[in-house]
Amino acid sequence: MYSMRGYAAMIHDRRRVEAYQRALELAVKPDSVVVDIGTGLGIIAFLACQAGARIVYAIEPSAVVHVARQLATVNGYGQRVIFIEDMSTCVTLPEKADVIVSDMGGALPLYHQHIPSIVDARKRLLKPHGILIPRSDTVWAGVVNAPEIHAKIVPRLDFAPGLDMRPAWQMAANVFSNTRFKESQLVTAPQRLVTLDYSSVDDPNLHAQVTCEVMGPGTGHGISLWFERIMADGISYSTAPGEPEMVYGGLFLPWPEAVELDPSDTVELQVRADLRSENYVWSWNTTISTAAGIKHKFRQSDFLGEARSPARLRKQAATYVPTLNANGEIDRLILDLMDGRNANGDIAREAHQRFGARFPALEDAMGYVADLSLKYSR
Repeated sequence: MYSMRGYAAMIHDRRRVEAYQRALELAVKPDSVVVDIGTGLGIIAFLACQAGARIVYAIEPSAVVHVARQLATVNGYGQRVIFIEDMSTCVTLPEKADVIVSDMGGALPLYHQHIPSIVDARKRLLKPHGILIPRSDTVWAGVVNAPEIHAKIVPRLDFAPGLDMRPAWQMAANVFSNTRFKESQLVTAPQRLVTLDYSSVDDPNLHAQVTCEVMGPGTGHGISLWFERIMADGISYSTAPGEPEMVYGGLFLPWPEAVELDPSDTVELQVRADLRSENYVWSWNTTISTAAGIKHKFRQSDFLGEARSPARLRKQAATYVPTLNANGEIDRLILDLMDGRNANGDIAREAHQRFGARFPALEDAMGYVADLSLKYSR
């Protein structure tokens, strides 16, 4: 979830807001029903009202939706915007939408549940021949010269005098970051990885292989990813290197070491983004070849950038047979008591009595029960 500062940054991004405003003005008619997924503070819902929407269903899973409701009243849209505090995938509406608008991505549109949410909304909430805003996103890649950011991710081997830190630095090279670059930092010509056409996309994953043209002698430190968004005919924006700065930033996939590149080199990139539960696992494999053979070969993934103990990996294996630990027994008791007959206070008293060592004060149990209630109750 975004902080209030994050919502403010999105609202103050004029390129973003004006593009949504113009796209809505083209799509919305006087009798239009609009669904705004991930409404946040509601500004896109309000723009839909300005464009003439009859009603806007503004869906947002976080509590910021209550601030948005106040803003709707202040701005005179309280009767035309219906706010729903929930995930869009859990929402059923009384009517289907003429227009579905959203902005749930991050540095790239492959972000958390963005694509599955759009696929679900398109199939359940949109009228036949309804309009999706944005219409599509195209993800691009290019090798960049980035010595300063690379030095922070993968320090020199002599950074800790007298110590061999290579195992840690090898892990650090598998951690991506949100970083913007200048056009002059591109060492290879941009290559398209995928175009996400939201009218037809079903697969939330990215599996792409491209060959990059080295534009001139230079040093490569990793791969920059960015996107170009088409909102409607004639309305688009891009987060490419050299474009005006926007709230999104860009993704930097570092290499484990700097590589000197020549126009005669061949740079083959294999980029994957696989959605696992709520997050993507990113993998980027690079093969740099010359006429004489392979010059460098890197195999990287942010999965390798996290410290993982053998015990934790064993518990995640498909063959592992789990039994509840002490905390699991506590959660099971509390969840069993959430059967529609017991109030939170009654459940907390039972947990306090049964697990006094874990909840020495009733207030401790009450806070824990309240958290589970917020997460799991209807």
